[in-house]
Amino acid sequence: MIRIGVDIGGSHVGVGIVKNGAIVDFADRDLNKEDRLNIKEALVNTIIELINEVLDDSNLGISDIDLIGIAAPGTIKNNIIVKSPNLGLFNFDIISELQKTINLPMQIRNDSKCAAIAEKYYGSLKNADDCVFLCIGTGIGAAVFMDGKLLEPKRYAGFEIGHMVIQKGGLQCKCGKKGCFETYASMRALKMRIADVLGIDNDFTGRYLSEKLLDFNNEKIEQVIDEYLEDFKIRFM
Repeated sequence: MIRIGVDIGGSHVGVGIVKNGAIVDFADRDLNKEDRLNIKEALVNTIIELINEVLDDSNLGISDIDLIGIAAPGTIKNNIIVKSPNLGLFNFDIISELQKTINLPMQIRNDSKCAAIAEKYYGSLKNADDCVFLCIGTGIGAAVFMDGKLLEPKRYAGFEIGHMVIQKGGLQCKCGKKGCFETYASMRALKMRIADVLGIDNDFTGRYLSEKLLDFNNEKIEQVIDEYLEDFKIRFM
C-alpha cells in the first residue's frame, strides 16, 4: 500500500511517499511572504507541484497511490480547515480544491494529532499508554493519549495547549486572545526574540533560523536560547 502524506506548516509544505509506515521519498518548500498573502492558492499549487515531484523521483504514477493524507494546523472538522489562525485560513475546503486536479481519496486532520499518532505507532510513544505530546513549531499543538487511545473531544480538535492563556493581558496571539502559551514558547516566539537581538526583520523561515542564525558561539544568541528554554520550562511545568 503506497500513500502520500502532506504536511502543511506555518512556513513550509512537505510531501512524502509513504510505504508500510516508512517515508521513501520526500520534498518540501518554504512559504514566502507572497505565498502567505495568497495562501489558499499558494497551498494548493505547492502541494500539487510537490506531489508531482515526489512521484517523478519515485518513478510512480498517480494511479499507484491509494490515499493522500493531509496534516494541517488548526481546527479541522468534516475534512475542512475550520480555523487556522497562523495561516489565516477559515472554512477552507482544501480537499475539494486539490481534487479538481488530483482524483484520489483524501483525508485531513490536525497536524499535531497526526504527528502524535505517528509517534504512537512508529516512534517514541510506542510503550507509553498515558502521555501528552507537544508539537512545537510556528504555534504549539498537542495531543493526549489515555490507556493507549488518542482522546478526541466531540467539539473541535481539542487540547489546544498552545492557546492556554498563561499570562493575563499578555502578548497578542493570532487566535484573538492575549497571553497564549505559544506567544511565549513557540518557534515563532524564539524567532522573534533572535531577530530582535540581531536587529533584523523577523520574516525568515525556521530552516533559515536553524541553518544560519543559531550560532551558539554568539553570546547574545546563546543567551536568548537559554532564556527561551527556561521560559518554556517555567511556563509549561
